[in-house]
Order: sequence, then structure tokens, then C-alpha cells
Amino acid sequence: MSERNRYRIAGAFVLALILTAFGWAFWDGAGVPSLPVVAQAGIPPRPPAPVLQNYPPQQPVLPLQTEVAPVVNQAAQMQATEVAPPPTAAAQPAKPITKNEVKAAAKPVAPPEVQFDQQGVPAAWSLQLASFKDEANAKRLHQQVQGKGHKAYLIQEGGLHKVLIGPELDKARMERLKAEIKTQFGLAAMVVRYQLPGAK
Repeated sequence: MSERNRYRIAGAFVLALILTAFGWAFWDGAGVPSLPVVAQAGIPPRPPAPVLQNYPPQQPVLPLQTEVAPVVNQAAQMQATEVAPPPTAAAQPAKPITKNEVKAAAKPVAPPEVQFDQQGVPAAWSLQLASFKDEANAKRLHQQVQGKGHKAYLIQEGGLHKVLIGPELDKARMERLKAEIKTQFGLAAMVVRYQLPGAK
């Protein structure tokens, strides 16, 4: 017998002894240590399972098939609707134009009547309103006349302070203004020849 076979037989014999000893100890129970017993007094009992209750819904559940109002195109609806035009005012007949109105419109405006002196210089005219010895009274009237839109001015002559309106080349216009001053201020004005300041 070879040495290799002898080692195999010896190893098998030793293994059989070990298995026999382990199996004997397992079946006997003497060689295996027992586990400590856990005390069951400290573990609380298992709680019961909660009971589920069916509660009624707080809001009514709408059915899935709910009818929805169709969307209306307001622009198309407005175009389709005929808008009645606002009532127009009754056309009033045109007033016929008289012959006198036509003649008055076609009549040319007459140029102002201008007078000339001996030297051929156009004469200018002023409207003298009043003369005062007190300069304050003359200035007061002067301001009142200017407040009405007239071209008033003051001159001093022979110790008197005079209030005048003008000058104008049209003497007829100054005559019409004379009547207007009579209505506005109650003054009896007079039309005088305009003289340059300092002229004699």
C-alpha cells in the first residue's frame, strides 16, 4: 500500500470520529448550551386593529357627465346682429336769401373818408372827452376809458389836463364813437383836430 493511500484512510477515520462525537452531542443535548429564556412580562400586548367607518361626503359629488354651456363668440354675434342706425333729425328747409341780403354782401366796403389840409397832409381826428384842472381826476377817467378798450391818451394845455381818444383818419368813425362814449360814460365829447405834442 502506498503512502498516499495510508494518509487518505487515516484522514477518513479521523473525520468519522469527529462526526460521530458531534452527532452524539447534538442528539443528547448535553453538549449544546441552551439560550436564555426571555421574560414575556415586559412586552405590551398587541393593540387591536382600528375599525374603519364610512363617513358621508360633505359636498355632493357631481356626476362625471355634466352638461357644459357652449361658448358663444360675442364678436361674431355682434356682427350678425343688425344695429339700427340712430334716428336722424329732420332736415329743415334752408331759409331763402333775400335780394337785399345779396346786395349787402356784394356791396364793396367804402374806404374811410380822409380829409387833407392845405399842405396836402391827411388830417387826423381825436375825440376830446373832458378837461380837468386836477390831474388825478384826468388820470382816473383815462384808466376807465382804457378799461373799455379805447385808445385814450392825456395832454396838458393851458393849465388843463385833457382826456382824448384817437387819433383816427376817418372823421365819420369818430362821430359814431362820440355817441358810444355818451352811452358808456355820459360825457358830451367833441371831435377835434389831432395835433402832434408840442405843435402850435
